[in-house]
Amino acid sequence: MNRALDLFQKCPLLSHALVATLAICVTGCTTVGTGAGNLRSSHAPVVFSWQSTDSVSGSMTATLADGRSYTGPYFQITSEMRTDNLSFGGWRHWREPSTGYTTYYSGQAMAYLKSADDSRMRCSFMLIHPARGFSGGAQGECELPDKNMIDVSLDAKATQK
Repeated sequence: MNRALDLFQKCPLLSHALVATLAICVTGCTTVGTGAGNLRSSHAPVVFSWQSTDSVSGSMTATLADGRSYTGPYFQITSEMRTDNLSFGGWRHWREPSTGYTTYYSGQAMAYLKSADDSRMRCSFMLIHPARGFSGGAQGECELPDKNMIDVSLDAKATQK
């Protein structure tokens, strides 16, 4: 342990690099992705983009062919279950009970988007790989204020920023 301390004192650049690396790990990366959709009534294209720092929530933007844009949050529906380990393998193998939590992914995500004129679009998605969030791809539909529907496909080709 003293060797490591000596190394950091003799080489301050190394200690700065370590601090920077830890800062990046703590703040996490942002994942970004895209998708495409079409209005059911006119088949006009709709471009989707999203970004997230975890696999369960983030922000999304949908831009229609006429230039209208809707932006807002999305989230994946998850639940957590408490898990207890009360194993007993005889007195020689006794272990203290332990508690943990397991996240269950529903495979469904919702988005509530708003335009500059305060009109709203709501979206519902089925995730292809739920534990990966939108990074694993998704299929869904969105409803515009005029009840027009958009069929959406989000690519499974997300990138880290």
